Amino acid sequence: MRRQCSFDGCRYSTANELQLEQHQELHQSRPQKVVKCDLCDYMTTFPDRLRKHVQYIHLKSKRFKCRYCLFTSVYKQSVQHHENTIHEKKIKYHCSKCPFKTFSRKGHKQHEQTHLISFCCSACPRAFTQKKNLNCHVKIVHQLIKDFACSRCSFKAAYKRNLTSHMRCHEQAQL
Repeated sequence: MRRQCSFDGCRYSTANELQLEQHQELHQSRPQKVVKCDLCDYMTTFPDRLRKHVQYIHLKSKRFKCRYCLFTSVYKQSVQHHENTIHEKKIKYHCSKCPFKTFSRKGHKQHEQTHLISFCCSACPRAFTQKKNLNCHVKIVHQLIKDFACSRCSFKAAYKRNLTSHMRCHEQAQL
């Protein structure tokens, strides 16, 4: 059962009794007023955290900058990944079966799967490395299922991007 912090304006809750006690000790050790974001429900007792919240969440301030180009991000990790892959060409992972290389462990694992499994369509010669891609192919190409319907006419699309593109024709007709 989750327990709520008893201090006014604090929305912290936890199932761990010790963590709740430690959290509430923070309130007692520094009794400060709660500051609230004017743009959402975010609250904190740290004015600096509120300032950072507004910068990164609402103003989309991109504090971290690439050392080599104009790329910026809210997240330091994104800039590091960008620098490592685009500029420094740091390659950590090499495919053992083909020339593929990547900085990302997740990307390497996904790529390795392409060599292991092949999902074949029973209705045509197409083959896929992921079952979800085969299922999508069967649904759209062979079953002709179109899940995305226009709210203004009878147009239907298999992909959301096609419906979005179609909706522009209605927007342009209104101009």
